[in-house]
Amino acid sequence: RRGIAEFFQLLVAASFGATAAVLVVAMGNPGRASTIVTGAILALLPGRPLVASIQDGITGDLVSATARLLEVFLMLAAIVAGLGVVVYIAVQLNVDITVANLPTSPALLEPVAVMAAAGVSVAFAVSLAVPRDVLIPSALGGAFIWVIYVMLMHLDVVPVLSAAIASLVIGVLAGLLARRRHAPVLPYVVPSISPLLPGMMLYRGMVQLNTGEPATGVLSLIGALSVALALGAGVNLGG
Repeated sequence: RRGIAEFFQLLVAASFGATAAVLVVAMGNPGRASTIVTGAILALLPGRPLVASIQDGITGDLVSATARLLEVFLMLAAIVAGLGVVVYIAVQLNVDITVANLPTSPALLEPVAVMAAAGVSVAFAVSLAVPRDVLIPSALGGAFIWVIYVMLMHLDVVPVLSAAIASLVIGVLAGLLARRRHAPVLPYVVPSISPLLPGMMLYRGMVQLNTGEPATGVLSLIGALSVALALGAGVNLGG
């Protein structure tokens, strides 16, 4: 409401997540700081703007695609800056904390993992303020895209191609459902692909770049862009 730039809003928001991790470590609890921070900032990660940027590029709107891509890296820079400030202060206060060694997300075809994917999609749909009748399709879409993705991974299909095929199927189904309901397709598609959004890969790459692993960081960023391209292309082709 006060007109503060989003960059500084994200910086402060990310610092809250890092502060929570610092407090856990400072109190002697056996918590993994990088996991706490990742969970706290997950909703801030710009996976959706990255996929939107790729989609704009695919459809020929290069100006919008470039602007969105710049927005993605500004958001990441703000998040990493917020984390860095808090971690630096904590180290100066003799709190042994690091945000390196980030947690990984294994591709598991288990009930908890499928339910978690559905939960992510519903939460994402709520954050986007979609109509209530879209929530159940969002949950089903999130669970379905995760199942397809993991099944393809278990068949030794590379992650990028797995993401593309899974998003293609979701694009087709969401398009059919939206047409049947005489509604726009985006409220059905965007929450459904949220379990595969490459926000964590972007964050991992930026952290690695800033913690002395530039080569690994660049590979993570390239991987994130590849997954975003797969999701954007799959959804567009499905439509």
